[in-house]
Amino acid sequence: RPTSLPFQILVMSSWSGLMFLYGGFILYALHSSLPVWLSVPLLGAYFVHIIFGRARHTASLEANWFKDWSGWRVCMDWFPMVVAFEPGCELKPDTPYIFGYHPHGIFVFTMALWMFHLSPVFKRFPFLKGRMHGLAATVILMIPYVRELFLMAGHIDASKATVE
Repeated sequence: RPTSLPFQILVMSSWSGLMFLYGGFILYALHSSLPVWLSVPLLGAYFVHIIFGRARHTASLEANWFKDWSGWRVCMDWFPMVVAFEPGCELKPDTPYIFGYHPHGIFVFTMALWMFHLSPVFKRFPFLKGRMHGLAATVILMIPYVRELFLMAGHIDASKATVE
């Protein structure tokens, strides 16, 4: 059943514009709540991990518990989607595919909805679970907190090296 409009507005506003602020708030809270001798090395290690880590190229932080969360239903109600396939289209489990998504923009949250297991794509082709990865701009995967959300949703870096 669809969720109420006020609740949808609350959830979607907290996810879209405020998402970037959450990362800064978490870093500030970590730095201000821990002693400097501990917070500075932890934050330094985190930023080294963001810049040099391989997770953004390998989807190694993909989390099924995150993709299975029932709260994504609110987002699916806010962004209703129709998955259009050619008549008679059947995908083979052993073949790689590239899916196009339109419209998209600098913030690809609606593309992330494809990755969640409530997506109509997985209802039609359940064998794609765990094999489908969205591409995200390198800059998105450098922003603390936002990076983790996209990586847990199964996104990888859209760089040429990663896609090849």
